[in-house]
Amino acid sequence: MSKWEVKFLGYMRLQTLKDVLVSESWDEEANASKNKEAFAELIQFLDEKSLVLVMKDAIDDGRKVLQIL
Repeated sequence: MSKWEVKFLGYMRLQTLKDVLVSESWDEEANASKNKEAFAELIQFLDEKSLVLVMKDAIDDGRKVLQIL
């Protein structure tokens, strides 16, 4: 796990969104709104190159963004 990921997951914990990104017992339907919130928070921290990668393959999907990165 990179330093960036550790810092970001700490930030997401403060936003009460960390479980959406890393929980193994995640229910997509129940957490769809939170997943979109996590995406919105996450993209604010990305550089241009990373943003282009996730815009193509993971729009509004915070869990998938974190997997890609």
